[in-house]
Amino acid sequence: MDDKQFEERMMQLKKSYESIPTKSAPDAIMKHIVQQEKPKKRKTFKLPYVASFIGVLLIGGLIGGQLISQQSLLSDNEEKNSAKITTEQVESAKNEIRGLFERKVDELGEKLDFAQVEQYRFIQDVEETVDRFEERSSYKNEKELKTYMKKVEEEINRRVSLPNEEYAYIKKKVEDNETIQDDFILDYLDKLDAMSENFTSEWRLEYNSGDVMPTKENVEGLNNKNLSVVSKEITNFADEIVTYGYRFNLEGEGSISIQINLDKIVKDFTGHISDELESYLYLKDYVQDVLDISKEQYDDENMLKHIVHLETFILQNENFRNKEDLKKVYHAALTHLIFDMDIDLLNKFTTQYPDALTTEVVKMALQHRSTNRAVNDELKLKIISAIPAELRPIFQFEAMYLLPLPDYLERKYKEFKASKDYNSLYTFQAFKGTYQFSIVRIYLYAIMQEDYETAYALSYNGKVNGKDATLPDFNTFKTEMSSWRVENEQLLNDLVYVDEGQYGGGLIFLYTFINDNGEKLFLEMHVDENLLPKIVYPPSS
Repeated sequence: MDDKQFEERMMQLKKSYESIPTKSAPDAIMKHIVQQEKPKKRKTFKLPYVASFIGVLLIGGLIGGQLISQQSLLSDNEEKNSAKITTEQVESAKNEIRGLFERKVDELGEKLDFAQVEQYRFIQDVEETVDRFEERSSYKNEKELKTYMKKVEEEINRRVSLPNEEYAYIKKKVEDNETIQDDFILDYLDKLDAMSENFTSEWRLEYNSGDVMPTKENVEGLNNKNLSVVSKEITNFADEIVTYGYRFNLEGEGSISIQINLDKIVKDFTGHISDELESYLYLKDYVQDVLDISKEQYDDENMLKHIVHLETFILQNENFRNKEDLKKVYHAALTHLIFDMDIDLLNKFTTQYPDALTTEVVKMALQHRSTNRAVNDELKLKIISAIPAELRPIFQFEAMYLLPLPDYLERKYKEFKASKDYNSLYTFQAFKGTYQFSIVRIYLYAIMQEDYETAYALSYNGKVNGKDATLPDFNTFKTEMSSWRVENEQLLNDLVYVDEGQYGGGLIFLYTFINDNGEKLFLEMHVDENLLPKIVYPPSS
């Protein structure tokens, strides 16, 4: 195409544009141009300027339409989020949240094959969150409602789940480079702790009756999910336990136990959690390992530096959530050092850490151990009482959950409830606490189930130390214990410290249950004429 032809073509195009209506679709524009040209034969040619112009029109139209659409959508969302919330919308949200919670609880019970999941403290914590959501009746706008609702949904999905599901939730946050709250890890540990009793009793009763010899190789096989010399039932149980976050451990007395796999948590989350939590997990894992192995392996100089680390951590982290547990770890490690380790190690401690508060306690222990072949209970108590108050646990007693009952105790409860035959309560093995304490737990469980007939049957009727402890009639008992149940429901589901005392030649037992808030519950037991320990009425709180 020469310059003259090009000029003619451009003039022709100009006239075509001028004759096109101001509002035309792209197809109409193209059709009009083609009609003006009226080619005599099919010919391929390029229209760079026309194409560019039309492209600008088309793209401009699309972008303009998209911007208008987005602006309209944003306006709609802003109007929707800022719109007032109706009572119907709030009630609908409450029903949705409550429904989600109840479905998840049912699903968890089915997965665990455990009917008492609602007794777990972590389930009740989530239900309290749901209750608070239901108590609120007004919101500024829809956005505020949805934000609160999403937060509650996330807590339900995270907490009302199997341990491995909760762990996967936390791991996903690491993979997504999101911040992990320390409470997420501590919540997970609390769940494993709450569930451990049931798994431990199941392991000892059903799967560890000589089928798996307590050897290092078998423990490794259980933990690595490759022990093939046992039954399918044992393999499935072991695999499930390891998946949840526990590990099998070879105990000093020649048996295999179950404990929380703290080492895995430390490895998976180091660098993603606070330094305080990382130190806590590391030291707790170390002490757990050392205090569970045989005494031949106890003389470990590493224990010296870790005790000092524990001291420093406690003193520097006043508001740490699990501080009381941290103090118990310190207490266990220190008493093991001063009463069980070789004296040479105690001397090394005082030399290497002269400024530590713990050193004064170690020096006192050295003084007595140097002059006495054995340190009696009186001396031990004197030395332990010298531990600085800021390092000493508030409660020296064992911490445990009273409820829910492990499966083996629930079976005993159901058996006695159906028959009221006291013989059914004489023969069973208690895996946590004493036999008498297990009777107390069955009694408390009956009350929480509002099964006052069973609780009444487990109540002592007579005199205690010359004082009248006669039971009232059943209706009075039921009325009084109904009120007592409501007053003490929270404490009975908390982690409590249990102090057990025995008096009167083994006929009287006193129990004190204390939670972290310092709330107390007292129960007294007395052995009746059939040699069955029963609870003295009324229990106090």
